[in-house]
Amino acid sequence: MKPEEKAKQIVNKIINDLYKNNSTKIYSEDAVICALILVNEILDLGYVSNEPSSFRIYNYFSKVKEHLENY
Repeated sequence: MKPEEKAKQIVNKIINDLYKNNSTKIYSEDAVICALILVNEILDLGYVSNEPSSFRIYNYFSKVKEHLENY
């Protein structure tokens, strides 16, 4: 999945899950903020320098964050 698709998927999941479990509607701006918090937590884990897949995951979520910031 492309990073921009993952960014949209995360935002949509937040909107759908919170709306389903709450009587008030969540707005997309709020969902983007929640998604950025989530992605920042993932990025805060860092990566293992001698593990290529670890760097790929970190790089992927860095791109997801960029798309969320421009959402």
